[in-house]
Amino acid sequence: MGKTKGERAQTTAEFVLVVPFLLLLFFLIVDFGWLLKNWIVVTNTAREATRCAIVDSCVLDGLTVTPEELAQSRIASGGAGGGGTPQVTMHYVEQNGTAGANAGDSFVLCVRANNRWISPVVPFLAMISGGAGGALDDNGLPLAAREEMIFERTPTFAVDVGDGTCDFD
Repeated sequence: MGKTKGERAQTTAEFVLVVPFLLLLFFLIVDFGWLLKNWIVVTNTAREATRCAIVDSCVLDGLTVTPEELAQSRIASGGAGGGGTPQVTMHYVEQNGTAGANAGDSFVLCVRANNRWISPVVPFLAMISGGAGGALDDNGLPLAAREEMIFERTPTFAVDVGDGTCDFD
């Protein structure tokens, strides 16, 4: 039994109504996957830079670097950061009563980078909502990670004393 002309038009109309919602769902899934990937890059970067700092052995492409330089390089190569420079702060918390950063003190490294949306859907939704999206606008969503470990050796790089918190602008 064949379709009449009216039934074909109804199928086309239903298709036109459903496709935008399917595309919206697809792009939101893609953006969520991108966000999750960037979050993993930021957290792994914080962990790797902190680990190399506490053993005082940060090497990047055969060169000795600071933990801050290593973190910025890893975020840039991982695709996170949204095209901007990630913020990296590092300090130590006095644990052993000896002045200066020494073995046994806590080392705290904080990393913050922006996640840029790869589809235009999220910025568009923020725009049509009147900008009420806050972090959902075109500036991206800030991703942050904090890692704390105990120095195994006295560090050879400069690090200031802090209170263990991450303060970003």
